[in-house]
Amino acid sequence: DPGEAGNVVYLIKEDGVADTLVPRLIAAGADVSKVAVLEGVTIVEGDKEIQAPFSLADLSILAETVRIVNPRLVVVDPIQSHLGADVDMHRANEVRPILDGLSKLAEESGFALVYIAHFNKNQGGRAAYRLMGSVDFMAAARSVLFTGRDPDDPEAFVLIHQKASLDKEAPPLGYRLVDVDGKSRVEWTGVRDISVERVLAGDPGEDDRSAVEEAEEFLREVLAGGVEVDVREVLREAKKAGHSERTLQRARRNMGLKPRPIYKDGKKGAEKWVLSLSTQFGGLNEEASNGADTPSNTDSVYPAIGGLKGEASNGDSVYPANGALKEEGIKPAQGADQGTLGLGRQTECLGDDEFQGEEVEA
Repeated sequence: DPGEAGNVVYLIKEDGVADTLVPRLIAAGADVSKVAVLEGVTIVEGDKEIQAPFSLADLSILAETVRIVNPRLVVVDPIQSHLGADVDMHRANEVRPILDGLSKLAEESGFALVYIAHFNKNQGGRAAYRLMGSVDFMAAARSVLFTGRDPDDPEAFVLIHQKASLDKEAPPLGYRLVDVDGKSRVEWTGVRDISVERVLAGDPGEDDRSAVEEAEEFLREVLAGGVEVDVREVLREAKKAGHSERTLQRARRNMGLKPRPIYKDGKKGAEKWVLSLSTQFGGLNEEASNGADTPSNTDSVYPAIGGLKGEASNGDSVYPANGALKEEGIKPAQGADQGTLGLGRQTECLGDDEFQGEEVEA
């Protein structure tokens, strides 16, 4: 039976909030007013506010977010991208303390924890060794679900309960992705008699992820030396190098690059938008902006929590209505609708104009 609906904290890095997460939640029938996205941290230094990346190495930020939102569920998507720059995902002695800290926070706060992990490219060997990084990603979890394409039907997928420490394993379930207004929704097709080995043998692994990593390297080369490059030029060069715009978008988000407007005297609108490594996370130095832990010599650090905005079935806008955020004094982003919650939240427009740096509510 479905449980009681509650608040959700979602940590996401590889996909866009406005163009991917929100439409998929709406297609699945979710109440987006109950979903809060932890995008990073807001560091206050005197009269300045700096946006910085969030990593699980600083669990206190997530703990504060949990205290404010009081979620029944926390989703980390994907776990490998949230470890922090100083954590080697392949080393159990570095990964396990973070996973143990997450588990303890979940137990103390009473929320369910779901973290998503990517497969590696190795199509052979045991299922436990198919996850990218340390085997502790699987060892630390009480329940593990694998998903992959159905080898008997290229248009279908299978969800397999690979590990169940607290109960018996559920049978494999087949499903398809059906289109709902241009976005995907899961449609279950019933129990499947199939092994995890057969499903994983046909899974291509992390080819898409490798493309993102190559795009990240491309951006580092184009922006090397701290130069500022017109985003239109970046897109042109990326296309010549064989990188799709979607892949480049994901790479840019992973690196924390923010387009910066260049204004012409006497003009209201931006003359152009530029990218540079110095625009990562509000101008922190390159080492810190690549995922290093939050600096300690600051006045205060707050979680940058954003609520999701969706569309109701009658066409009206739906805004987050979590009173706990208001009670904590977390104010709407500058210029945002009063119903939109978040601390310093300014989400760039995703889609065709994403690199133009337009700001909209998520």
